[in-house]
Amino acid sequence: MTEPRSLPPANELFEVDRVDMYIDHGAGTQLTVLRRRGDEAVDLALDAGGEAVEGLTRDDLLGVMKDHINASFARHHEWQESVAGERTDAERLARAFRTLDGAGILAREDLGWEAAEAHMLMYGEWRDFPDARGYACWAGEDPFGIRFGVFTEEQRQDPEEQAAIGREVVAALEAEGLEVSWNGSPGKVIDLRGFDTRRRRFGGLAAFSGIETDPPVEDVDDLAGGGPGVLRAFYRDAHPEAGMKPQAGRHQAVSDRMWRELMYRLTPAEGSFIVFQDLEERRFVQMYWDAGPRLWMESPHAQQDVWTGAHVSPATAEEVVAAFAATGRIPLAGVEGARTWTRGEDA
Repeated sequence: MTEPRSLPPANELFEVDRVDMYIDHGAGTQLTVLRRRGDEAVDLALDAGGEAVEGLTRDDLLGVMKDHINASFARHHEWQESVAGERTDAERLARAFRTLDGAGILAREDLGWEAAEAHMLMYGEWRDFPDARGYACWAGEDPFGIRFGVFTEEQRQDPEEQAAIGREVVAALEAEGLEVSWNGSPGKVIDLRGFDTRRRRFGGLAAFSGIETDPPVEDVDDLAGGGPGVLRAFYRDAHPEAGMKPQAGRHQAVSDRMWRELMYRLTPAEGSFIVFQDLEERRFVQMYWDAGPRLWMESPHAQQDVWTGAHVSPATAEEVVAAFAATGRIPLAGVEGARTWTRGEDA
């Protein structure tokens, strides 16, 4: 009987960094990762040639890549279960970035791959947010380095103004419990020390089913851990580059820590929204970002065609959703600036 062939491990055959980052950042199902990143890595390995791939077919290489993706998803699944009730580093970073947005410093995650690309994309953001004073962002190539700067029409940024932006970024990161390293120089990247780049997966994206059978199409409530505080979420992130990519048209079960991370990671750009609904699908509260950016939150009353809404801070929105998850109540009427209207009127 012929012994099965022993193939080299994935890290000897491929550049797996981008594949693993895609998984760690909570993007895509197993099959999606294989098609978007795995196939690309296999093709690059074949084009490059070399001793490692000599004598191997494309099917051989795809088999190794499938095993690698499955193993990476299994590790991510185990990690997500281990942090079910904890605030992750990704959530801390998202909270810090929303603080910066509120202070007039545009903050974006996972913006492109290279630093130069991220810088270019941030200036593209400036067209939509002309009142922004500066920016902070990180690119996929260096998820531990926060780049920052001042928006200016000049070819060179003012060093003092740039350093001032850097100090605000550091303060926001440290306020969320993240450890940073920065020497105060405007030209030096702010390093995140000991940062865990992994992000939670939501709804069906949290499933682990093996490469040949993608996660179920139906919502599975226990993917969120089940129990009190679980809501259904439907969301759209309007950002074409740095936005989250949910399974299209899906309501996803989200537990307490899941919905908090989801809410703060939503890019504050016009068109970004989340709807949170109870599991019985009887009540809901929805929030969306509009010009400013300002966060609008609203919910219908039990009586027909009556709504209450208000512009809120992310922290206030979090309090409202927390009350909804815990008690079923949506305490929007007590929020400063809230108003009630009948459908057909302008909110």
